[in-house]
Amino acid sequence: MTDQKKPRPRYAYIEAWHRLTGSYDYYIRDLQDRAATERAPDDAIYYSIDDKCWRRVADLAPEHDMRTRMETYLNDKYAAP
Repeated sequence: MTDQKKPRPRYAYIEAWHRLTGSYDYYIRDLQDRAATERAPDDAIYYSIDDKCWRRVADLAPEHDMRTRMETYLNDKYAAP
């Protein structure tokens, strides 16, 4: 039997960012719920209190190591988007 990966959920980047930075499950779920309520972009990674907006993967510099780390995490856990 082949292990089938689950499809990548909406706001998966929030999960990846916060897993890699050591956040608790409840915090990640709460942030994903907030993102859905506020209709954040699908590639949102966290809410900036200072700027009062959602930060996105697109906001990270192309060479930022978290881009690669998040993609690796998501590709290991979920099916390709």
